[in-house]
Amino acid sequence: MPKYNINTSFNGELILDTIIEGEPLIKPRPRIRRFGKAYYPNNYKEKQDALSYMLLSKIGKTVAETKDRYLVVCSFYQCSKRGDIDNRIKALLDAGNTIVWVDDKSVIMLLGSSVYVKNNPRTELLVYKLSDIPVIKV
Repeated sequence: MPKYNINTSFNGELILDTIIEGEPLIKPRPRIRRFGKAYYPNNYKEKQDALSYMLLSKIGKTVAETKDRYLVVCSFYQCSKRGDIDNRIKALLDAGNTIVWVDDKSVIMLLGSSVYVKNNPRTELLVYKLSDIPVIKV
């Protein structure tokens, strides 16, 4: 397998640098009702609302604007081996909707890592508002 050296440069402003204590939230698969309507379990909605409120309290005010683009760097330190990184990222990005960004489609660059730990589960999050499109050279 070839090795790649990836260099990234971007111009942006760090708008959020925070640690969210506790086991990282996992976005579950949607459930389907009898007539085909999809929904998420109530306990997930409650946890996601709590995460959204936590992001709002960390950032201080809603900063979302439609034209903005974002780079998100997140590290998940989890005790549980269930759930995978993409479902953790989905839950985190959805929690930031209308608070950090208008919609998670505004996140145009993402770097995530997942680490299993015996104690102190948490999510470390950096969000940059980009002033231009990042250049990636592989």
